[in-house]
Amino acid sequence: YYRNRFFRIIPLYYVTIFACIFVYWDKSLSAPLSVANLFVFFEAYKNIDGIIFNHVYWTLPIEVLFFLIAPGLVFILEKLEPVFKWYGLLLLTLSGYLFYSLYLFYGTPTLEGGLIMGRPTWNSLAHHDFLYNLEAFLIGAIANYCVRDSGRWLSRSNRARYFLKCVFLSAVFLIILRGYYVGDEYFNKGLIDPFTLYYLIPATSLSVFVLAILQDSAELKPKSSQHRKNRAASFFEWLGLLSYGIYLWHIPVRDALSNWTGWTAEHLSVGAIFLTLAVALASYHFIEKPFLR
Repeated sequence: YYRNRFFRIIPLYYVTIFACIFVYWDKSLSAPLSVANLFVFFEAYKNIDGIIFNHVYWTLPIEVLFFLIAPGLVFILEKLEPVFKWYGLLLLTLSGYLFYSLYLFYGTPTLEGGLIMGRPTWNSLAHHDFLYNLEAFLIGAIANYCVRDSGRWLSRSNRARYFLKCVFLSAVFLIILRGYYVGDEYFNKGLIDPFTLYYLIPATSLSVFVLAILQDSAELKPKSSQHRKNRAASFFEWLGLLSYGIYLWHIPVRDALSNWTGWTAEHLSVGAIFLTLAVALASYHFIEKPFLR
């Protein structure tokens, strides 16, 4: 398990750091210690001043911490699941997160329907905090137990399944859209809205939870429809294989194009999408796959 996680995360992560050193050469020369700390994840965890480059690195320390303790958490869940069942574990997780969030933000002054909190404080206190994000990982683990029982209660109707997928995909899209417009509007005023504080992670996690159940329980369907499903989903499965690379590469690729070309914003966006996909595809085949063999 640990060997697999190590080779899944570290090689490509290190390659992108070296690539970022080249793209952000002046920054790297001015702060070599910050660059060195990226290799051991210190630079990226709860950095109030901001990560030296490629700010998406902030998630990796949280993910690595979870992977380190995941076997212990699974052991505990295995002991608790026969008693509480998956829905009891889910309720406990959601309740625990709500109480932790209320404790975390208790006493924070409010203004115009939001809590007075700048983005650096929000990042340090919650957004980049391991415990604050742990709920999402726990819900993902609990989904495994739900899949075991899904045959008893989940509709086998392809039409119903497709409808539910559309509903919850739309929910994820609307949550992201709301964060982009409403959340950023509050941030610009030095505020955090209550939805972002208390409900963003639960709402997103539960939507993805249901999508995962619908997808994983597809094996309950007849073989013919399973074959059609595989053909229809092949593009998204392929995209899923590249997702880690896309996540790590998209910002340095965009910034490199911005620095080294005179493209307009529209051309830059289109070029960054295609180049990111190409780089992610190459890194998957030449870096990720060889280490995972």
